[in-house]
Amino acid sequence: MRRTTDVAGHLATLGLLTAEVDLLPPLLPTTGPSVQAFRHREDATPMNASQLRGLLNRWLRGLGLTGDLLEDVVLAAYEAMANVVDHAYAGEPGPLDLHAHAHAGTCTITIADQGRWRTAPPTSGSFRGRGLGMMHELSNEVLMRSNERGTTVRMIWRDAYPA
Repeated sequence: MRRTTDVAGHLATLGLLTAEVDLLPPLLPTTGPSVQAFRHREDATPMNASQLRGLLNRWLRGLGLTGDLLEDVVLAAYEAMANVVDHAYAGEPGPLDLHAHAHAGTCTITIADQGRWRTAPPTSGSFRGRGLGMMHELSNEVLMRSNERGTTVRMIWRDAYPA
């Protein structure tokens, strides 16, 4: 069985072959005086995800994000990073890429890995399985792509900071 995203961006399990559709258009513009970018690559470990969360929080504050919106962006990004840590790699951790892009009041966070989705072992009384739903609720838009080269999640917040 193969996991893919449907049009709404929610994961669906399909028992048939589907065509890959690249839902992740390039970020434009990528340079210029009004473009802010933040890029980090670390091994996908819980400690690194936590450190990236703090770095992202400081970067977003520098853009002027505050309050609930700041918390929403940081939490959604951390949930995506936690999914990389929990699901992307078996054995040794591989790369976790965090790219944040801000232009004209729109903030875009992209989290990517080079692994293959694997289900984490069930935990009794666990609150697992809520991360994707949270990402959808906390952002204006979530785009996902998963294929043999890894998984990429892009979350977009419009009118997130003063342009």
